[in-house]
Amino acid sequence: MTIELDTQKETLVFRKKALQIFNDFTEKNGLPEKDRTVIQPYQNGESIIIHVSEDVTKRIQVEVKVTNTVIVMDKIEGSLDIFSHQEKEI
Repeated sequence: MTIELDTQKETLVFRKKALQIFNDFTEKNGLPEKDRTVIQPYQNGESIIIHVSEDVTKRIQVEVKVTNTVIVMDKIEGSLDIFSHQEKEI
């Protein structure tokens, strides 16, 4: 039996947690804060996705997306060339 959760409440709680995760991760790893995403998965492929980015005027933009299907593929070894200047291990 699936427990039905209030989407607005879950989104508010997750947004607060995600922003704290971003701050902690950035401080711990010394990474730029320009572009970050955290996904909170739920049953049946549902998820809440928080994406924080910096626009051209250096203002922080927060995008929250609730989706009914998220598929996460296996991690590929290697790093994308646009991030090669940032050494990180996740």
